Amino acid sequence: MTSMPAGLLSLKNRGVIRAGSCADVVIFEENEVLDRSTIIDPAAQAEGIRGVLVNGQVMLMTEWIPVRVLVK
Repeated sequence: MTSMPAGLLSLKNRGVIRAGSCADVVIFEENEVLDRSTIIDPAAQAEGIRGVLVNGQVMLMTEWIPVRVLVK
């Protein structure tokens, strides 16, 4: 979710990455993302999603992802 829909839903401190905001991040492979859900199987997991962080906490990590934390 970006800041525009977050704002339309009146979700404060969501949709942006900045100090004081909730860190919700999806890590994905741009050329590999594929929605596998169907009417018969709406809960099928998408492909290409490597990780999900909600409020800064890891919720899903499908593989080791080397990262570098940037501190200002």
